[in-house]
Order: sequence, then C-alpha cells, then structure tokens
Amino acid sequence: MKKLLLLAGITLGLVTAPVHAQMTFRLGHVVNEQANHHVLATHFKDALEHLSDGELQVDIYCCGQLGGGEREQIELTQFGEIDVFSGSTGALGGFVPAVNVFDLPFLFRDNDHVDAVIEGPIGRGILDQAEQADLKGLAFAENGWRNLTNSRRPVNQAADAAGLRLRTMENRVHLDAWRALGVNATPMSWGEVRNALQQAVIDGQENPVNIIHSFSLWEVQDYLSMTRHVFSPSVLLMNLDLYNELTTQQQDWIMQAAAEASRAERDWIRDNEAQMLDEIEQYMQVNHNPEMDSFRAAMRPVFEQYESVFGAELINAIVNEGL
Repeated sequence: MKKLLLLAGITLGLVTAPVHAQMTFRLGHVVNEQANHHVLATHFKDALEHLSDGELQVDIYCCGQLGGGEREQIELTQFGEIDVFSGSTGALGGFVPAVNVFDLPFLFRDNDHVDAVIEGPIGRGILDQAEQADLKGLAFAENGWRNLTNSRRPVNQAADAAGLRLRTMENRVHLDAWRALGVNATPMSWGEVRNALQQAVIDGQENPVNIIHSFSLWEVQDYLSMTRHVFSPSVLLMNLDLYNELTTQQQDWIMQAAAEASRAERDWIRDNEAQMLDEIEQYMQVNHNPEMDSFRAAMRPVFEQYESVFGAELINAIVNEGL
C-alpha cells in the first residue's frame, strides 16, 4: 500500500510540476542574409536557443519581409508586431534621440574605444532610454566605420565631395555633416537605394565595408573612399511589454544571448573586412588613404553644433572613455 501511495505521489508530482511552454520570437531586419544585421540575428538566435535549451526560439525574417524600412520595423517592434529588431541605429534616433550622439563625425578613435563605450555604462544608459519608447534595448553591436562611395569621380579630400547627390540614413546628424561639405544629402530608406543608384537619381552613398560588399555595390558604384568618418553601431531591440512579461530567468537568457551575439558580430566584421576590401578592389577604385584632415576640418562645425543637443558632458564622457 505504501508503495502504491509513493508511486501515486511521484505521478502527481510529475503532473503538477510547472511546465514552461516553448515561445517563438519573430525577429526582423531589412538587409540580406550576407549582411551584418543577419549575422547578429543568427548569433542571437543560436545563443538564445542554446541557453534556454530550446524553451525560447527565434524565427528570422530578413530582407524587409516584415516591413521595408528600418523606421517601419522599429515602429512594428513598438507595437508588438515584431518581437525583436536587428538593425542600424540610423532610424532609432527618432525614438531615442540620445543614440544619435554616436553619429557625430570622428567621435571614436578606434575599435577598442568603441567597445569600451558600447559595452560600458554609457552604452547601457542610452539603451535604457529606449524604454520610454516602449522598446527594450538589448545590446549595441556594430554596423561599422562608414565610407563614401559614388559613381562620378574619385574623392580624395572634402572638397571633392561637393556637389555629389548622396544618400544618407534618415538621420539629422548625418545630413548636417554631409551638407557641411556641400553635398546634396538626401535621406532615403535602404530598400530604395539600389534602384536610385541604378537610375542615377543619386550619385552615391556611405556605408561600412561589410554593407558595400554584401550588396555588391560595385555593380552601381565606381569609387570608394575609406573616409571612416563615423562609427555606426547596430542594435538589438525588443518589444518592452513582451520582455516584461517574461520570467527573470528568460530575461537573463535574452540579455546574455544579446551580449554574446554582439561580440560575435563585431568579431565577424573585423575579421573579414580585409578580405571584403580585397574583393571590392577587383571592381572599384579604392582610395585607402584620403586626406582625412580635410574631412575633419569640414565636419568639425557640425560636431560643435550638436554639443548643445547631446550635452557636452555626454560627448566628453565618450571622447575620454578609455584614456
């Protein structure tokens, strides 16, 4: 009789033990499967599914399947139509104004400086401001150092860029920086850029090497100048209400997966940039050493203009980080 009662107790325990149902998150981005935002998304998926032992799953929708532009996808993440967003910070400034501080020209010294800022208290403080827009900032990663391409002429110094019709992200700092050089800067969703280049609506664009490579921009561009004028982060965002509904354990898994994915994506970009440049150089004329002092001087007034917007304290904290 005691054995029967013991077996019944064990059976009852098995039936009443809490069971966590599997959850699947919809992750969206607007680039193709060769680009860095997809690399970031894939590492996040793999890390989260491993850490949660399959309890938390991620389905990735690339190439604008869930919305054609990054602004649209961020809005859909706010509303819960997208669970997680992987992308650049260009459109995020419309929701989290402080993130645009990273777009100041020549703000960062090198990759070590970048890592110290985005992994430290400064980066976390800016990510936390996303909660005011119903978003959970999971992690900053890397879009990369931005460089100028165009189809009209080689650009060696700032004056050479004057008059170019250049696509920029939908970002006021970028617009002002290029207009300071006499460029006809036009904000445009990334999904529209290739057609605009093909049809000569614009002459050029500016992006990191990995984007230039993954989209084979040599098919519509002839010249690349390695200006490295801005370091552009990428970001992982989540719908805040969804994040808050999760258990503490699930939230920990998500934050750890985001940190691991951020590190892995940055390593991927940095480890592969030289090889990507070698391939680009087979098709485009590449200026590896443009006259950077001319670009710094031309864009310096924009840097000073935005001190009153972002605050000298935040800018100085970023500039001095790691010194």
